[in-house]
Amino acid sequence: MDKIIRFVTTMLVVSFSVLLGSSAVFADEVVKYSFLAKVPDIGVIHFSSCTGMGSESEVHEKPRLDYSGFSKVPGIVFGTSVVCKRPMLPKSVAWEWHKKIVPHHSQSNDANLYKNILIVALDNKNQEMAWWHLLRAWPSKVVNLYDGESLIEEVVLVSDSTQRLNSPNGWDLHEPPIPGLSTVEPPKVEMATGYVAAQKGGQQVDLSGRWTSNIGLIYQISQNGSKLSYQDPMMHKPVNGTVDGKTVTVSWTEGNAVKNLKGTITSMASDNRAKTISWANGVIFQR
Repeated sequence: MDKIIRFVTTMLVVSFSVLLGSSAVFADEVVKYSFLAKVPDIGVIHFSSCTGMGSESEVHEKPRLDYSGFSKVPGIVFGTSVVCKRPMLPKSVAWEWHKKIVPHHSQSNDANLYKNILIVALDNKNQEMAWWHLLRAWPSKVVNLYDGESLIEEVVLVSDSTQRLNSPNGWDLHEPPIPGLSTVEPPKVEMATGYVAAQKGGQQVDLSGRWTSNIGLIYQISQNGSKLSYQDPMMHKPVNGTVDGKTVTVSWTEGNAVKNLKGTITSMASDNRAKTISWANGVIFQR
């Protein structure tokens, strides 16, 4: 009987040791992240946590013309609020930045307030793992919290847009780069030539051809100079319009009324062909 008890006890100890070993191996594989924000003219701010990096789109419901229901289409896209926390320090650069909001709140282009910043996620070896670009960001709130054990500084950052990057230099070329964060210049944007030519009355922007849309419909645009036309597949009506620079204006008839809609060319190819048109009703043409 004693031998059986000793055997069972030994097996339990061995099993428990194996479990502890597995847990230890698993614990080594767990990555604990920290964060930092690179802010031009201010410096690098370290945080123990940052959440909320992303973007959100308004959702609009558009009635279908055949009265079969509603289609959900995207509206304005905006960056979500980013909440970052860190232990409270004697000096807070985030607080100093936040204080500048009060005297400059009415100056929408004040360089002391709005910053294009880069948020970086670091693993437990301090290697950069992920990057987010916040365009025209500023701290809407800086508060000090006490969790019963330590004092915490919480900073809420708001921005015009947030973009997830594949590298620290991979920000969207349609947006201005972040000054002072890298000595590597992003590639030249060839499509800028198309915009300049169109706005100065040079080479006409090309809208002709097949377009897809974010509502699942296909459009075939014909163009003659600055004038364009296409058959709307949803309304089954002809649509006519003009392009002036990067602004597209179209019109059609509904009964005795004439309806108008404006769109903006948001991206172009190097051959002066428009690639994306964002319409005021939330519909997006792409090709």
